[in-house]
Amino acid sequence: MFAGFLTVGGFLLSLKTFILIKLKENVYDRPQYIKRFEKLRKLDSSLQIYAPLRNLSDFLFWSVLATIGAAIAQLSIGLIGIQWFVYAAIWVSVFALCVLVASLLLIKTSLNDWFDFIGEDSRKDDDS
Repeated sequence: MFAGFLTVGGFLLSLKTFILIKLKENVYDRPQYIKRFEKLRKLDSSLQIYAPLRNLSDFLFWSVLATIGAAIAQLSIGLIGIQWFVYAAIWVSVFALCVLVASLLLIKTSLNDWFDFIGEDSRKDDDS
């Protein structure tokens, strides 16, 4: 489990910026998203245009931290022969997996928006 968490943590760390920049360019800077945001902002003036992207960035940061923390826990306290330390290492691993799944769901939501926008663009091209 140490190697798996370390690999996932390093992978997310290296791709975090790339993921966020691509989502910003292809989802949050699109006219369709801005129109949707303006409609929602009329209902709630406290909304910020890049808040979902900022939330994803924060969640990816916590995912990296949780996975690297889980790798360290596996190698350090997980090897201590006391039962409670082993349970703690397992708990940290389960927590890291939960944070990873939540991050994947947030990314999936943004990708669904992206695919919707691509579909709208292709329908516009077909109509013209």
